[in-house]
Order: sequence, then structure tokens, then C-alpha cells
Amino acid sequence: MKTILFLLCSMLLLGCGEISPRKTYEDYFAKEKEGITSFDYFINSYTVRKQKEIEEGITESIERSIAKGKKRTRDEVIKASMGHFKRFATCKKLEFLNEEIDKESAIITYKTTDICSKKVSFNTESVYLVKENGSWKIDKFDIKI
Repeated sequence: MKTILFLLCSMLLLGCGEISPRKTYEDYFAKEKEGITSFDYFINSYTVRKQKEIEEGITESIERSIAKGKKRTRDEVIKASMGHFKRFATCKKLEFLNEEIDKESAIITYKTTDICSKKVSFNTESVYLVKENGSWKIDKFDIKI
């Protein structure tokens, strides 16, 4: 009985090993800086709502390339996008400011610095995450310049 009680208390205190929204995003951002090579990892880091938005963006990019007479494949669009995200992340330094968690949603706020620009600029970036199927997923970004 004491063992069961101890396990239950431990699970409550440790959150059953759940990864926080902040850690979820910072792990994702670290992989983005390294260069995400798996589209599955990339797409599954986002909410179902955001995944639909991303898929629409891929389709629109393909359609724009067709209109310009240089049809790009889905894989070419994804590869180019991943390279763009890596370059963007490489130039961005995050400084944690705040994390607000409300059951199934969270907002993490960072001060961001463009470290590649000759003129150093600071922004505030809020990352919105939603818990889906027991895991935190990125839903949207709000960048204040």
C-alpha cells in the first residue's frame, strides 16, 4: 500500500515525466538550428490545425512555381523550406522571458535577437502550444517588432 501511495505521489509531483511546453519548443528550435531533415519530425511538431496550414502553403508554393514556368516538386519545396528555417533559426538567439500554462494550452515568450544582422535588433516572440494526444504541439507564433 505504501508503495502504491509513493508511486502516485511521485507521478503527481513529476507530472509522469511529461515534457514542458518550453522544453518542447526549445528542443524543436535546437533541431531547427541544426537543420531538420525529417519532414515527419517537422510536421508532427505542429498541431493538426497548423499542419493543414503548412500543407496549404506547400501546395500554394508548388502552384506559384507552375505559374512561373518552373514547376517544383513537393520534395523540392519542402527541402527549400527546411533550409530557409535553418538559416532563420541560426540567426536567432532566444532569451526566455515567461511561460504561461493553462491546462491544454501554453504561451511561451522570448526576447529574440537577430545575431546575423549588422544592426542588432530585438523582438518579442510568443510561441503558442496546444496539447494534442498527450503531447505539446506548436500552434502559432506571434512576433512583435
